[in-house]
Amino acid sequence: MLIGWNFVVNAASYRFRFVEKLVSSRPIEIVRNGEMLRRNMRREFVTEEELMSALRQQGLDSVDQVKRATIEGEGAITVLKKST
Repeated sequence: MLIGWNFVVNAASYRFRFVEKLVSSRPIEIVRNGEMLRRNMRREFVTEEELMSALRQQGLDSVDQVKRATIEGEGAITVLKKST
């Protein structure tokens, strides 16, 4: 039953843009110009350790090197480095 509903929702969101907006979430900014946005991190249940792990995967050592980091609708953390 759940698989069937999942298929229906996915097909409807593919065909109708308003359904996609209803079922998917917008990216949430969790770092801006080297500053952690702790309120957004709490709301998305992202710990500082998880954020630092995502930064290390991008080759960054500290939050100071980040221009912007967002958590995407599917849970992945996207990092934009500051230009040097």
